[in-house]
Amino acid sequence: MGVVPSPEPSAPSGDHPAGARGWEPLPLIVFAVSGLLLAFFAGMASVTRTAGVTHSNDDALYMLRGDQLTHLSYREEFKIEAPRHGQYPPLWPALLALTQLLTGGSEVARFALATLLMTAALALFFDLCRRLVPQWLALALLAAAACDPFTIISGGRVMTEAAFTFGQMLSLWALERAERMRDDERARRRSLVLTGATAITGALTGSIGVTLLGASLIAWALKRRWRSAIALAAVSGVALGGWLAWTMLHHEGVIGRSYIADAALLTPADPIARSSATPVVAAVRNVDNRVRMHLTDMISSGLPLPSIAGTVLDNLAWIVLTVGLGVLGAASAWRRMPALVLYPVFYFGLLTVWPWTPRRFFIPLQPEMLLLLVLGALELARRYARAPGRGVALALLAVVTAAALPQALTTARHTRTCDRDAPWSSEACDDADQQAFFRIVTFARDSLRHRLAAWSSGKRPSRIMRTASYSTPRLPSATPTTTSSATCERTGSSTSC
Repeated sequence: MGVVPSPEPSAPSGDHPAGARGWEPLPLIVFAVSGLLLAFFAGMASVTRTAGVTHSNDDALYMLRGDQLTHLSYREEFKIEAPRHGQYPPLWPALLALTQLLTGGSEVARFALATLLMTAALALFFDLCRRLVPQWLALALLAAAACDPFTIISGGRVMTEAAFTFGQMLSLWALERAERMRDDERARRRSLVLTGATAITGALTGSIGVTLLGASLIAWALKRRWRSAIALAAVSGVALGGWLAWTMLHHEGVIGRSYIADAALLTPADPIARSSATPVVAAVRNVDNRVRMHLTDMISSGLPLPSIAGTVLDNLAWIVLTVGLGVLGAASAWRRMPALVLYPVFYFGLLTVWPWTPRRFFIPLQPEMLLLLVLGALELARRYARAPGRGVALALLAVVTAAALPQALTTARHTRTCDRDAPWSSEACDDADQQAFFRIVTFARDSLRHRLAAWSSGKRPSRIMRTASYSTPRLPSATPTTTSSATCERTGSSTSC
């Protein structure tokens, strides 16, 4: 059977290579290597997965929402009067509920779902990359993404990152396929429908998915696909408008538990605003801080890139490299897929003005940022004939992979001895903060009993009630102890600490 080679980067005019249509079989060696990389990722995510809910609030809240949806309810039963939940979109809890129904309530299956979705997202990422760059660079990109410790951890947690990343990759993959289906109108239309559908479901998985929806709309408008853009705007208006109406009717009005309240966080009563003459000045200062944080910390540590302790020279070098290659990569991607540029711009733009910016928000964009850097290196070679573009791209991916792999292996070695039948007494499962937290929750459950609902109305009620709902054999008995405050960085919570 003949094998069609992966297309080289497109011509400066942005035209796609002739014959880059339909499904192209992979060479056996590429299929084998990519399969091994995906299997490696799935295995690492399974080994390092959390033993249950953490003392972050979000994972427990998603699982409780999934439990409620199995009863066709979206209420917060752990709160007085059981109000309807109005913060997090319902799609990820709905997937957890479906998994629960299909597996008879298996908690392990919910973690397996996260691992499966993140692995599938990386498979789509590889297939997208091999259409934009040479296959050997696409494999290097897959290796760098599969070894990333943040992505591996997200593949083993019951958070939205896995489902959101999968939906994002499927949307971008379908959009790129639509760009290639110029001679097959029916296939192109199907791809456009898939792009729009996954963009809408992405926004119903994580609210930040509205950035992908906006990028798709503008990209279609730039391509003069007016009918597709109008149809997507109409359908998304109904779907997201319905959820927005629900949110406005049922939000708590408490910062950290309501996006409506979060959106109005900068008021004269807040510390940042009090230090400024007006809320506008406070907002500008906040944006300035976030931009510097994205450039100096979020991107460089999230990829991850190696650093040298005690000096800022490495930080400056990485900023120059990532910004320079990123701009060139954006110029290259703009000719082929404007949405590939608009999406991260909108995404980071929203994070720049949003009150909370934990590092886990960057996880869905990590593979795409690597792709833009590689496209930037190839664009450098296109513009300057003597520039070693492919060498720069390969060297960058090698450095990123070399920095990421030891971190991932260290985490795997530590967690592989986790006793998931007794996770809160196993040091390999939880850190000291989480063990202390779960011991005090266990004591409260056994001692306070009916007063637990009132006691749990503090900062993290969902994690307390989710923990207390476990059967007694899985909870160790303990005396009360003091739990220290954990940082947002360690817990990965999207709310304030």
